[in-house]
Amino acid sequence: MKYSDLFEVCKLKKITTSAAAVLFALACLTAGGDPLFAAEGASVESKSAEVAEGHKGGEESCSISDPGQSAPIKFACTNTHPDCPEAEKVIQTLSLYAKAYVSQDYKTCAEYMTENITTFDLGSHKLIVGKEAVLADMKARLDKSAPGTDSPLLSYTIDHPMAQVKGNKACVNCIGIKIYGGKHPRKMESHSNYVFLKEDGKWKKSHFTTDWKKVSN
Repeated sequence: MKYSDLFEVCKLKKITTSAAAVLFALACLTAGGDPLFAAEGASVESKSAEVAEGHKGGEESCSISDPGQSAPIKFACTNTHPDCPEAEKVIQTLSLYAKAYVSQDYKTCAEYMTENITTFDLGSHKLIVGKEAVLADMKARLDKSAPGTDSPLLSYTIDHPMAQVKGNKACVNCIGIKIYGGKHPRKMESHSNYVFLKEDGKWKKSHFTTDWKKVSN
């Protein structure tokens, strides 16, 4: 079934848009789940970041302006091949979101989320629903690998993002790559999937799944 057809079925069955996004992600994409721990009631803080953009190979470096940070977290979006202008906008939105994430700029992350965003862990079958819950979960996980921790995140790369756009809905498949340092250096990869909805002319993340696994260099 084409994902455009799936959304039409959901519409006829009076299934909500956010639920349709989940069904779409699970039905037509192959993905796993990042361990997710909902932190209800957790405060979501925003940290400012200085962003230095390098035009060589599309790489961008994000430095968190926190005193005492041990290393900047570098971000890059590589091997982008959008097949239409709208797909390019979706990939750009994903890049802006990811750049804000590694900068711990949760306020900007929230601007690129729908109110009823969902994330699903295929391993634990755990679903997190709603912007505040998803932001709290993101913060709880990133805090464990922030600069100054035993195993800080050094870089995050989105590789080969492929976007499909149908009207006000879009799907992105990509490979996520995270490099950690410190006492437990390692490389992690995820075949990640994202669903975006266009609201008031702006693409926003509606659903995502990730499957982070340790890989050899």
